[in-house]
Amino acid sequence: MTLVQAALFQWVNPKAWIIAGGAILTYGRPWLMAVLFALTALVSLLAWAALGLGTARLLRTPAALRRFNWAMAALLVLSLVPVLLG
Repeated sequence: MTLVQAALFQWVNPKAWIIAGGAILTYGRPWLMAVLFALTALVSLLAWAALGLGTARLLRTPAALRRFNWAMAALLVLSLVPVLLG
């Protein structure tokens, strides 16, 4: 997916529409809500991009990528423990 496709995809994101609609109905002022949502999205995007760049630097070798994948798999399995036991 290209950057443009990803940006256009956000226009059909039902969760975003529900949140935006709820905020506008609750607080009014659609332009203020649009600015706040845009600023929040920008900060979030920059944080994820920085995290991605940092992670890419750490995972340059196949061995590092394999260790990362195993660690993520273990965390995923551990996240299921409360669901299965609770």
